[in-house]
Amino acid sequence: HYQHCSQEYSLCDDFGICVWTEIGIINKMSPDESERHILADGFAENAKQQLIELIRQNYNHPSIILWGISNELHQMSDEIFALYQELYELACTEDNTRLKTYADNQFYGRFLQLPSDVVGYNRYFGWYKEAGDAEHFGEWLDLYHNSKEKRPICISEYGGGGALTQHKDSIDWLNDIDPKIISHSFTKLFGGNFLQEKIFGQHLYGVCLIFLPVVVKRAIR
Repeated sequence: HYQHCSQEYSLCDDFGICVWTEIGIINKMSPDESERHILADGFAENAKQQLIELIRQNYNHPSIILWGISNELHQMSDEIFALYQELYELACTEDNTRLKTYADNQFYGRFLQLPSDVVGYNRYFGWYKEAGDAEHFGEWLDLYHNSKEKRPICISEYGGGGALTQHKDSIDWLNDIDPKIISHSFTKLFGGNFLQEKIFGQHLYGVCLIFLPVVVKRAIR
């Protein structure tokens, strides 16, 4: 999530790690909790400036493959949608060689229509009850890929249950995390042919909470 220092991107350049980096828009664009979700004065210009700086400062890092505009946006209005369109067009103007994206966890209505070249889904099958069992992940992805989403997609967050001690502070990463649990969850989620056929990558959340690159499994088409 969000912009990191140039040294981290340089390490990704050196190790050949593909990176999705983004500006700091998460959950809300507005402090207004009414249905109107009126943007605060200066918010739009600040968001545009953050996006310009993110791209211009990191344009020459070959590890960066995706410019992200938001993460898990929960609010929607005509004003928000219009600003999102402006941010997408601005990113295209600043860099027409890389793809633009966002991570979605709403999966309905105008959230599915936000402008981007590719899209990431944050979905925790096998962890959050409302998502359901891990075995149903492929079935859910089939539904969205076939009827609701025509852009290339990735699983931008999944897992959660991979870290049994997620509720603890001061985790002993050598002894508290059972790699068998992560392997089991991964096999359930991606053991079939869906990964190779319909999504371009996945990002295991909960192992390294803030900086973990996208695992690209095939070329984005």
